[in-house]
Amino acid sequence: MEFLSKLSRKMLGQKKEIVKTESPQEYDVLVENARQELQTAQSLFNHVSEKDLIDYAIFKMNAAERHYMFLLKEARRLRSNVPEEGGTPDWGK
Repeated sequence: MEFLSKLSRKMLGQKKEIVKTESPQEYDVLVENARQELQTAQSLFNHVSEKDLIDYAIFKMNAAERHYMFLLKEARRLRSNVPEEGGTPDWGK
């Protein structure tokens, strides 16, 4: 996974580092940001009329949806490893 992240950053020219999260609370923030990104992409799609921009809006919407779904899945997976009150978390196992 890290290899793919580095490769995509290199290909896309992204300079920001991937944030490694370990707690479900950190994922809550990432999920909310991804949800807002998806809403923004949907709004863009609903308001463009030029052919090239429509293609771009579809691309953005698909990418945002996949990112959102991935983060939701990861957050659920992390939450399933969270013990009940008083237990110790099972992060990274």
